[in-house]
Amino acid sequence: MRVSEGELTRAVERVGTPRVFAVPSDDIAVYPSGTVTLLFTDIEDSTRKWELDEDTMALVVAHHDDVLRGVIEGCGGTVFKTVGDAFHAVFNDAADAVIAAALVQRRVAEERWPMDTDLRVRCALNTGVCELRDNDYFGQMVNRCARLESIAHGGQVVMADATHALVVDRLSPDLTCVDLGPQQLKDLARPERVWQLSVEGLRSEFPPLESLSNPKLQTNIPAETSTFLGRADEVAQVGALLEQSRLLTIVGPGGVGKTRLALHAAIEQVDGSGDGVWFVDLAPLRDPQHVVGAVTRAIGVRDDPARDPIDHLVDACTDRNMLIVLDGCEHLVDAVAKVADQLLRHCPRVDILATSREPLRVHGEQRYELEPMSIPDGALELDRLGGVAAVELFVERARMQQPRFALSAENAAPIVQICRALDGIPLAIELAAARLDAMSLEALARRVEQPFTVLTGGARADQPRMQTLTALIDWSWDLLTSLEQVVLRRLSVVPGRFTLDSGAQLAARGDDLLVDDEASDVIISLVRKSLLRVHDDGRYSMLDMIRAYSASRLADDGDGARRFRHIVHRELCLEAAREASAQIPGPDQRAWSARIDGDYDNIVAAIDRAKGDDDVARGVDLVTALFEYWGSSGRSSYAVGALHELLDGGGEALEPALRCRALADLAAHEMRQGNYGAANLHAGDAISSARELGNDELLVRALTSVAFTEIGAIDDAVKCHEEALAVARRVGNDYLLARALQSLQFSESAAGRGDESVRSLEDERMVRARIGDAAGEALALSNLADEQLQRGDDNAAQRCLAEAFALLERHPSATVEAPARLNAGWADLGCGDRVGAAREFRRALDVARRAGLLSDVDYALLGLAQTADRAEDAVVLHGAADALLGARGEQLQPLESSRRDRDKRRLRASCGDDVFDRDYARGRELGRVDATAFALSVVPS
Repeated sequence: MRVSEGELTRAVERVGTPRVFAVPSDDIAVYPSGTVTLLFTDIEDSTRKWELDEDTMALVVAHHDDVLRGVIEGCGGTVFKTVGDAFHAVFNDAADAVIAAALVQRRVAEERWPMDTDLRVRCALNTGVCELRDNDYFGQMVNRCARLESIAHGGQVVMADATHALVVDRLSPDLTCVDLGPQQLKDLARPERVWQLSVEGLRSEFPPLESLSNPKLQTNIPAETSTFLGRADEVAQVGALLEQSRLLTIVGPGGVGKTRLALHAAIEQVDGSGDGVWFVDLAPLRDPQHVVGAVTRAIGVRDDPARDPIDHLVDACTDRNMLIVLDGCEHLVDAVAKVADQLLRHCPRVDILATSREPLRVHGEQRYELEPMSIPDGALELDRLGGVAAVELFVERARMQQPRFALSAENAAPIVQICRALDGIPLAIELAAARLDAMSLEALARRVEQPFTVLTGGARADQPRMQTLTALIDWSWDLLTSLEQVVLRRLSVVPGRFTLDSGAQLAARGDDLLVDDEASDVIISLVRKSLLRVHDDGRYSMLDMIRAYSASRLADDGDGARRFRHIVHRELCLEAAREASAQIPGPDQRAWSARIDGDYDNIVAAIDRAKGDDDVARGVDLVTALFEYWGSSGRSSYAVGALHELLDGGGEALEPALRCRALADLAAHEMRQGNYGAANLHAGDAISSARELGNDELLVRALTSVAFTEIGAIDDAVKCHEEALAVARRVGNDYLLARALQSLQFSESAAGRGDESVRSLEDERMVRARIGDAAGEALALSNLADEQLQRGDDNAAQRCLAEAFALLERHPSATVEAPARLNAGWADLGCGDRVGAAREFRRALDVARRAGLLSDVDYALLGLAQTADRAEDAVVLHGAADALLGARGEQLQPLESSRRDRDKRRLRASCGDDVFDRDYARGRELGRVDATAFALSVVPS
């Protein structure tokens, strides 16, 4: 941007201050695209001023805000954030920003402040490329500007070298720049050459900057070699805890960033007061006796061979006010704990910040558990993806290998894949990014699933244990006891979370090495050593990389040992599934379903391993034990796929009763998905098998799995379901009775036997209420509403649905909510409420789509076709719904069929034959996914 002298003159005149700057007539450099200049300001010592006189400061700050905003906006800047009395502003041109900073200092010096308050404002300027996200700016340039501001004094204006280079030849003699030299800023890797802007007539002499380069600051904190990213909240939390506790230990697994966090939290404590902040690197030590000497030397005290080392250290620290950082304590934890305990007892002004994979367990210790970096959770918009800590770190480190590397729509997917595969572990992410010197991003994403073969080659100067991921975890492994190693190996077969009880059983079952109680103690010990994690729900898990490493150690024990643990894991899953399946149709179904949700990853892994381990019977047992869960959770599609694979891979060898149950369940799940032909085929096989076995319970399961809507088979379905009801009554099982009544009602309704259907529904509702099956009762009410709709009583249908939705609020079920929402849509449409109908059909579509209920998706499209605003859009949706419903042989109920036909006649008259036929044909070609996307785009929510 080119700035004329007149423009700058007018900028100054707008804020009412005599012009004191001039711009030379030579050309001004054009700014690179995306480059801005930031101006950060705040009031020096404002906290103390507020504490002394809150009323006066309120007046001062209000006036201060008016003055600064007027100056900044008058000079062409924009205030994009205020934090307390701090202003963050952005300018398109560095010269405008410099003028604004100078005018701020002049106005502050000339103003009469309330109660003659001595107000001093410090200003910092930096120029570069930063990212605008959610009306805020992000990036290293922003961080650097904040750090510049933090080292300045009240009344002082400092600027980065980048800003100075752009304005040095554009300032009048009224302004001069003083070189303050390179300054090491807190938590930034590269020193910054800092310049002071001096304004004629204002103060120009200041004490040395409060940077780490200031010799008065007592510290040995090592200079950073790379930027520190993604942990701002953690630094603040650790800082707050240091105010409350004299011993704070940051715990976490290897590579999670404990050292970096401790360094940055410690740096924040470096302010020139007291006796300093001192860093003690314990990682290179092997002998516990050397711990005391390492601490003594780090704080600048000479060894005294004539004295006991710990007494000498305590005497040296008795009167000192300092923070000592003890880094890497896990391999020397007992020795470090003794030193920390003595310092805390006898040196009242010494605070300790430690890092370790397990706590020191010293009296008064505060533990801070450091989690991995945040990783992308689901699909994120590109502008938000850059704010995810793991992604931010990967992109920044990748830029060190490829300077032009940047997050984009094209590379977002492999970056997300890498960050997720590496669990958000900073060291793993840095090692992965370093591999971009030798392979493409896509190749790295493919290979990162085996991190121990890819992530090698850390910086040569790093500790050997930090140079590769394998070496890092080897280091942790070697510090474990033999029993801890055994338990970790055995728990590696668990892909998801586990309870303390199930984990102990898995680790102990099968040999005499340890019993459950011992295994529980070992699990707790592994949590303390950061190799297992405990979650808010009380369950435990391990990071994927730790699991992969432990699994490789289990493989070293031989295939037999690994397979045995898989069998034990499967047995535990089966026990949990059987316990839950007996409860899910009852009053506590929500809690039991939640328990299965918590075990879902484990159950799926156990089923999948059953295929590979030739243990088909246990896999089928596990799938069929969860029949009600698959349906109520909307996961019938998984059950269908798993049963097909298991039966195809060894179904003929199954015990006949188990095979019969599998076929009956497969038929029922296929019917839920609208695969009626396949459902009846498998149901027929199951019925024949159950009759041969003489097993009434299996016969009910098989008979109720007969599809009732297959064209031409409704009467046969009614007979099957009537037989199922009779057998269920003979068996005396309320669960089977409710299931038989439900199936019979469906087929009676399809056969046009309305009165009989209503009686079956009323009976079913009573049985469901008797066994406490709230979701089943809600479905019965929804089906009763459907019968009312068929009779034309839309208001009665709405009353039934209101009761159903009240039950669903307490006991959610996707397989019940989707058809209930469809019925609510038809009821609203019958009452003339097209807006309400559209809302219900959209809700039904959303629930059905997420739960994989394909039949309900297609019916929702049919409903939305009758609520679309534009006639052409409605015709497209009719075409799509007709094609999808017809492909499965769906036989519409009279109400749905008549309303559809009436609406199509209306649309044809409105559009004309040519337009109608064209758009209808277009809809028939869409397919379910495209039709769904189209419906959501054209029907208002």
